Amino acid sequence: MTVAFSQASFLRAITQPDQAPTPARPGVVFAGRSNVGKSSLINSLLRRKGLAKTSSTPGRTREIVYFNVDDRFYFIDIPGYGYAKTSKTVKSKWGPMIEEFLTGTPSIRLVVLILDARRDPSTEDLQMVEWLRSVRIPCQIVVSKIDKVRKTHRERHLRSIADTLGLDSHKDLLTYSSEDGTGRPELIRVLLEALEA
Repeated sequence: MTVAFSQASFLRAITQPDQAPTPARPGVVFAGRSNVGKSSLINSLLRRKGLAKTSSTPGRTREIVYFNVDDRFYFIDIPGYGYAKTSKTVKSKWGPMIEEFLTGTPSIRLVVLILDARRDPSTEDLQMVEWLRSVRIPCQIVVSKIDKVRKTHRERHLRSIADTLGLDSHKDLLTYSSEDGTGRPELIRVLLEALEA
C-alpha cells in the first residue's frame, strides 16, 4: 500500500456537477463549516503549503475545488456551510448543489467531515452527518485544531462530541492538527484504505 501522497496540484474549480474532470478517479471530499480549517488540513495532508487557498473571510468559497493527487485520486474541497453572514439566497442554493454533487458522483469513496475541536457540533454538522447516513455515503469525522484543546480535556471533550453525533465511541473520531501533524498518519491510512479499495 502507498505510504503517503507524493504529488498534488490544483486541477479545476466547478460550480455544477457536470463540470467534474475526466477521467473519473476515486475521490475524497472534505466538508465542514466555514472557517473550520479545511484548506489548512488539505495542505497539511499533502505537505503543500498554499495549495488549497485559505480565506480570512468565512463563507467566501462558492466552488467545488478538485486537486489531482498522484494522477490517481482526487481530493475535493466543497464550500463550507453555516456561516451566519451568508445570504439566505446563497444558503438555499448550497444544499441542493452539494446534495446533487455528492449523490451524483459515484467515484466519491469517502467524505471527511471536519469539526473544530474547540466547539460543540453545530446543527448544520448534525444535519450533514444524518444526511450522509441516510444516503449511505461513507463518512470519517475528523476533529481538527486539536492542538488548541488542553490534553487533559481532550478525551472528555471527544466523548461529548461523539455523544452529540450519536456515535458508539469517541474512538470513531480522528483527531488532527495542521500545526503539529497530530493525526496525519492515521488520516492518511483511512484515506488510502478508502481510495484503494
